[in-house]
Amino acid sequence: VALIRGVVAFLVGWLIFQLFEGDIGGGDVRLVTVLALFLSTTQLFATVSVASLSGIVIAKAFALRRVPFGSLLIVFSWIVYGVIRF
Repeated sequence: VALIRGVVAFLVGWLIFQLFEGDIGGGDVRLVTVLALFLSTTQLFATVSVASLSGIVIAKAFALRRVPFGSLLIVFSWIVYGVIRF
């Protein structure tokens, strides 16, 4: 199941990377793919959602055009893994 989740996460990330070139990096796609191997589906959705929301808040608060999303993914994957245990 984890391999299927990883493949699906990669394909969705690659599609977003192709459609919105420059908005998401290839490293972010690879990172989400690896996280999909270790996190459950609920944890993965929560990680990406919370990281995206915090990225929007940080960008608005500091008037930034681009926010390093990979670091947010790493931080919130650890937080979500500790909070959500299913």
